[in-house]
Amino acid sequence: MEQRLGRPYTYWTLQLQDQLLGDPLAEGVTIRQPGGEVGEWGYRVAGTAEFQPGENVFVALHDTDEGPGTKELVGLASGKYRIEPGTTGKAVVMNGLGIPVTG
Repeated sequence: MEQRLGRPYTYWTLQLQDQLLGDPLAEGVTIRQPGGEVGEWGYRVAGTAEFQPGENVFVALHDTDEGPGTKELVGLASGKYRIEPGTTGKAVVMNGLGIPVTG
């Protein structure tokens, strides 16, 4: 629950495999997103990402006001990319619309 506004957040914990940039992160990275439920009250925020158990993803993160242990996705769901096995055996990075990212 964000204390100042009184609105809930949803927290996800992701297992870190590799890190490309930034200050070193813990193995279990906590990602905060706006929206969620507290008791009988809740709300959804359009554009937030969802994660599935066992899903392999690349995420772009930035710091939050909660300190170094909690991060947020850059641009909500646009900061999350799925990594899927390609037909040639090489991993393919997919954006939120399911389109392969090249380059």
